[in-house]
Amino acid sequence: MNNSSKSTQLLALVAGTLSIPGCAIDSRAVGTAQEMPGDGSATMRGVDGAPPSSAGVGGTAGSAGSVNTGNGDGAQPSSSGVGGTTGTAPEGVVPQQVTSVPNTGDGAVPAAGTSPGSVMGSSGPYRLTVTRVGPEGGRVTSSVPGIDCGSACTALFSGPVALSARTDNGGGALFNGWSESVPESACTGFQRSCSILMDHDQAVTANFAALDHNLVFVSSKAYPATLGGVSAYNVECNALASAAGINDAAGSGYLAMMSDFGDEASPSGDLLDRIGSARGWVRLDGLPVADAATDLIGPTPYYPPVFTEQGVSPGFMGGGTLAWTGLGIDANGNDHCVRWTQASPNSVATSGTSNALRWSGEAVTPCDNLLPIYCIGTTRTQPLQSVPVYTGKRLWVTSTRYTPGTSTPDQQCQSDRPAGVARGVAYIAYSDRPASAVLDPAALYVLSDGRAVGTGAQLIAGQLLVGPWLLADGTPVPAFDSVWVGAERARSSAGSLYTTCQDWTSNDAGLSGSAESTGYPQLGSFGNTFPCSNASHLYCVEP
Repeated sequence: MNNSSKSTQLLALVAGTLSIPGCAIDSRAVGTAQEMPGDGSATMRGVDGAPPSSAGVGGTAGSAGSVNTGNGDGAQPSSSGVGGTTGTAPEGVVPQQVTSVPNTGDGAVPAAGTSPGSVMGSSGPYRLTVTRVGPEGGRVTSSVPGIDCGSACTALFSGPVALSARTDNGGGALFNGWSESVPESACTGFQRSCSILMDHDQAVTANFAALDHNLVFVSSKAYPATLGGVSAYNVECNALASAAGINDAAGSGYLAMMSDFGDEASPSGDLLDRIGSARGWVRLDGLPVADAATDLIGPTPYYPPVFTEQGVSPGFMGGGTLAWTGLGIDANGNDHCVRWTQASPNSVATSGTSNALRWSGEAVTPCDNLLPIYCIGTTRTQPLQSVPVYTGKRLWVTSTRYTPGTSTPDQQCQSDRPAGVARGVAYIAYSDRPASAVLDPAALYVLSDGRAVGTGAQLIAGQLLVGPWLLADGTPVPAFDSVWVGAERARSSAGSLYTTCQDWTSNDAGLSGSAESTGYPQLGSFGNTFPCSNASHLYCVEP
């Protein structure tokens, strides 16, 4: 995307809702790839650069299934499923003019005396109008004849119809999200396939943008640890990217973000060597992931890569899913299931969680599991520019640890706050209220470096764009430290005197409080029991 289009699209991500159902990992040792569930969704609505917009709420995604959004061969795509996240048209482009094509989808001609779009009985047909915005190289097709936009952008349908946004490999275009023209439309966000029930006239807009950065995605399929080296996983990444229409014309523009480099040096397994001069990676929603190749390793400087090649955000904990990497913090590692050849439960490989601070590798997983993989584009060398900085209420983690009973949590946040913040209060549960009681649902919350975390409504729902990963002094949080939260689901539930260290008045080691680990975008979602004598960080927000 060019800077103008990217800026507009990034701003369109912040205010709204993000809904991502859970995703189970199949732990069987199987020699073939398995489809991951396609029921994730993400819906985010735009802001104007400062306060969030109140426009719109999102859709949710539904049925699992395969989606073919084009591999450049001109074949009609197949599609199933619904949902996604909301996109915004790039600036400076004029919507394509639509041409009336009175087609019912079954070859029938509208009855004499009826006008296109008029109500024609309880079963229709009704008019669907698609507007395509952006550069050439992207089009929208329907699952039954009628829409091929491109040229045929309106038609009559009865019952459900599936739409698929597709781009051509090597065409230099990226699907940039749906904009719904009718509130009931199911086509929202970045998921390329959606389904609309045609029980009345409907209209949707498909946005496309120039692709000027490398993409990074987590695969929609899960793979065994036995494909036989990183080259075999490269093949899988390129197959997925080509099917999604986001590969280069040769079909070889992606690498698996994996390593089998260890004690027995294998140059082909060294990730940084294989990336070469490529730089500048973004997610499928346009948010930046990393600039330099070294930024792909270790704590993420921007946003974690939660989307699949189809624009779906699968998994649990706000869109995260485990993925094989074999990477240590230096882009190398010894944990790679014997160079990706062994499925023994007694062997392990490094894995990462796609929405975590150290998404490239922060855990180990037994080799008899099936996991997705990260795929990174390597054909572009343009650095990231104009990384967006958002304005909103600040959210941070205290730089110093808090021991209950030594002060109140609010006093700790007030004394340990970022520069420029006049007042801080603790995001923490008490026996009579959840942690989210201090949030303004309509406000946008940001980290001290300007990264958007989400609106208060998103935080209350546990749906974050990025985790609360900066301390009050602006440094990254320790990846596996603890934060007091006060309840197992503190963001939505009050605690008790037994989970809040007597409402944070006691540091008796015989009493307990609820805390969670840093490094994940949890914000009060997964509390565990700690002695009240423990010293842990606090989440804090501007009131």
